[in-house]
Amino acid sequence: MNKRVSIKLYISGISLLVVTSFFVITTNAAQVFSYHCPLSCPHHETPNKTSIIVRANYTLSNNHQTKFSDWVAYKIEPRNFGSAKPRNWKKEPWIDDEVTLNPDDYKGAYFELDTDRGHMVPLASFSNTDEWEETNLLTNIVPQKKGFNRGIWSVLEDKVRVYSISAKSGVYVLAGALKTNYFSDKMKLPNTKKEHTIPSFFWKVIYEIKDRDVEYVAFGFEMIEPYKYSANICDYTISIEDIESLTDITLFPRAQGVKPSSVISNSFNCVSN
Repeated sequence: MNKRVSIKLYISGISLLVVTSFFVITTNAAQVFSYHCPLSCPHHETPNKTSIIVRANYTLSNNHQTKFSDWVAYKIEPRNFGSAKPRNWKKEPWIDDEVTLNPDDYKGAYFELDTDRGHMVPLASFSNTDEWEETNLLTNIVPQKKGFNRGIWSVLEDKVRVYSISAKSGVYVLAGALKTNYFSDKMKLPNTKKEHTIPSFFWKVIYEIKDRDVEYVAFGFEMIEPYKYSANICDYTISIEDIESLTDITLFPRAQGVKPSSVISNSFNCVSN
């Protein structure tokens, strides 16, 4: 059975409340409030063409130009953790084919680019839900170097799940990716003619909400080999201001205050400033 999700939209001054198991909106004017980003989802300061997709387990913003998601948002809840599930990749069914990728586009990438199909919203964090297969949709997938995907990115996913078990309040995550100077413009999926841009920098924000304040820890990774499973994630902490400067995205448009969390940092064995 699909979950029903409440989504509040503010479009050109009009407030709409939608209850559905999924929702897609393509507009630059919308502010989206969902279960996954209750203080308003991230907002692009520079207009661009994106589709915001709200599902039972996550919300994301798919970039029509790059063909990958600029950001994803989800809530971590231990009740959603379960046994391992298969990775059956599927095209995103709710947006037009020309603005997204399909499984054939990834053929040959593993051998030619040394990349995995990396989840932005982790499959393991939702494997005990009815909608776990939606994490395998290609709007939630980004090419990631094998050492990065199986190393430090996986380490961080594990640590977030562990922290959520002991957390006294809801734990939320924002994550995203963008192109930096590390990859040349020639870094392309070998089996597609669609214009696309493979990202080389990945960021993730783990946060809790206290009243209307956000308390967080954030990480940023240039996708350079090697990132081993034993890598220390604390070497890659960054600030919200760093991420917003890189992406031109306001991460928490309706938060009253945003500050680092010593509680979350300490749980990851990172010394907070």
